[in-house]
Amino acid sequence: MASISYVSDSIYQSRLGSSQTANLLRVLFHSPDWAQVFVRLAGAQMSVLSLAARDRELVILQAGYMLDAAYVVAQHEGISEILGVSQAQRDALRENRFNDEVFTDREKALVRLVASLIDRSYPNDATLAEASRHFSEAELVEIVGVQGFAATVAAITRTFDVDIDPVSGEDLLRFSKRVTDLRQGSL
Repeated sequence: MASISYVSDSIYQSRLGSSQTANLLRVLFHSPDWAQVFVRLAGAQMSVLSLAARDRELVILQAGYMLDAAYVVAQHEGISEILGVSQAQRDALRENRFNDEVFTDREKALVRLVASLIDRSYPNDATLAEASRHFSEAELVEIVGVQGFAATVAAITRTFDVDIDPVSGEDLLRFSKRVTDLRQGSL
């Protein structure tokens, strides 16, 4: 049970134009202005990045596993499966096996970069150089941003013991598309 009250679903549903319910939103909308910016950024991350969606999910899952963020993991395991992240890859991330053969060289560079961000807040020169060989500068910025966003969600959901929502990856992808469609509107 959450250690903070949940706001009424109508508070955020009317602003988002969606009937989707989510315990994270029930917490975030205690601060509606901040929550609206948060939701816009979440929508952008799910739809308009240079970083491939599958790579984004590797970043989010790795952050979720490393930060022991059950909410993040529960929300993104289904999405990652839809986008082609294998169970073997999810297992390797969960077990911090970042050099596992289930990852390509590019993916290894990605997960090592994310691990260094979580462990140290910034990568060492060799880790960043390795990632730079595989990712554009835009993608590198997005990797750092997505990891930071996942860490924020982890901190909020762990601090307030936010209950995990029973929602499928497909439902989450549909909701993120709806939020993205509203992104440039009055949200």
